Amino acid sequence: MSAEIEGVVFHCIADNNRQIPKEKQIPSSADVILIGDASTLDSFSLISLLVSIEERLAADLSISCHLIDAVTNAEREPPFSTVGEMMRWIADRSK
Repeated sequence: MSAEIEGVVFHCIADNNRQIPKEKQIPSSADVILIGDASTLDSFSLISLLVSIEERLAADLSISCHLIDAVTNAEREPPFSTVGEMMRWIADRSK
């Protein structure tokens, strides 16, 4: 996984945290669970974060990825549940 992708993701997490209550904020850590019962993010906060990451990746790194499509496809389980898994998923698709 590239440091550039990590930087974008953690920057977006910090931006997202400024917009939500403290008890819903997530740390900038690869181990943080984004999807599932253990996540502190509600669906609106998750979608906002994923949109932010998609937009920032496109603008800063010219990486096009469809995070929302990946996690909302009803035919299969999401390809990632943690921040680290998401960053690896993005990196794999940006090669």
